[in-house]
Amino acid sequence: KSVQDENANLLLELQSRPTVKQYRSSERRVDELERKLYAAVEAAQESRSVANLRRHVDTKTLIEQDKANARLRLERLDAIPREVSREILRQACRELDVSDAALIAPCIRKMSKAVLLLPRLEGFVNDVCGYVFKHSAQE
Repeated sequence: KSVQDENANLLLELQSRPTVKQYRSSERRVDELERKLYAAVEAAQESRSVANLRRHVDTKTLIEQDKANARLRLERLDAIPREVSREILRQACRELDVSDAALIAPCIRKMSKAVLLLPRLEGFVNDVCGYVFKHSAQE
């Protein structure tokens, strides 16, 4: 009789186990939930780091940034999917040849200053070339 009881218990235990299909489905669900959890944790850390960055910026700069954001309607950027945003940042890093996205703004600022100086540089080059050509023609 004990063999039959043990057999019945094993049969009940076997029937309570999930099928291979159910098991694989559960594994996929667990993977999906882990990815979502990781993304949520990452987003929370990112929002904390943005808040920390804003703490180190003076109020005047924050107001100027907010005004520029409103003028340029940058709130629309929130609608861009995360992967698209990341690809845009990667592309900007490649174009500017920087390995850290935090260096994009300083790099662009530096380039903007250089572009603003180009007309003065062009005038200087024209003056130098005019002087050289004028004196070389006299010799």
